[in-house]
Amino acid sequence: MPLQREHVQFALIFLSVPLQLFLTSYMGSNEASRTYAISKLVNQLSELRESWFRLDEWKSWCSKLISRELELVLKWGINDFKEDVNGECPAVEVFKYRDENGYFGQSPE
Repeated sequence: MPLQREHVQFALIFLSVPLQLFLTSYMGSNEASRTYAISKLVNQLSELRESWFRLDEWKSWCSKLISRELELVLKWGINDFKEDVNGECPAVEVFKYRDENGYFGQSPE
């Protein structure tokens, strides 16, 4: 079931009450402390948006991950991507061992 606009609206309304309770209960009793806490929360959310929802950050993370994996492959010769010499898949034998009829996932079809 795809995410529809009504689902998002319901989630926002449903989560607004606990957020209000959290802000009023744990952020202090006077208006100045609540204002400071809310501004700090907004700043943290904007920093989160800057660090997680930017394309450049994801590009740098992916390039670091790929370079680290390539370094391991080139340095240690680790290559899990090559095919089996015999061309066999061990999962088929495991399924046949677990179920003598060869059904997948206990299915009779």
